[in-house]
Amino acid sequence: MVDEFDNVAIIKRLKEACEANSDKELSKLLGATPSKVSSWKTIKSPPYAACFWVAQEYGVSMQWLLLGKGDKQENTLTDPLQIVEKARFTEVFVQVIRHAEQIQALDVAKDVHDSELKRFGLTLYNLLYQEETDTLFPLADKRRNIDRK
Repeated sequence: MVDEFDNVAIIKRLKEACEANSDKELSKLLGATPSKVSSWKTIKSPPYAACFWVAQEYGVSMQWLLLGKGDKQENTLTDPLQIVEKARFTEVFVQVIRHAEQIQALDVAKDVHDSELKRFGLTLYNLLYQEETDTLFPLADKRRNIDRK
């Protein structure tokens, strides 16, 4: 597991992948404010949600975005999972969902809490790694049981 990331280099690679010439251009593409993009350079963890989005939209490798290693264009589903452990995966999953909601690419019910999204993210992680899961849709099953009472 990687302990430290060079966020300044990550932002540079994000701009390269998106062909953005400035933080301001990158912020427009990502639906973030320029000050938010600038703050990513000094925070402890990388901007995972932005990296996932850019990887998907521009077909670049998460390994290349986060670490500057490997083939820039290699983009496989397992690539980001090799870097991000289970706890971070669920955190990133929530960030991606909330970002998609923010840019109106996804409509999430207002009563869905981050803790519920984390459980869905954990289910997705377990399915990808074929780990044991109690159910594919734990919250839907729970709500159905409540409705039956």
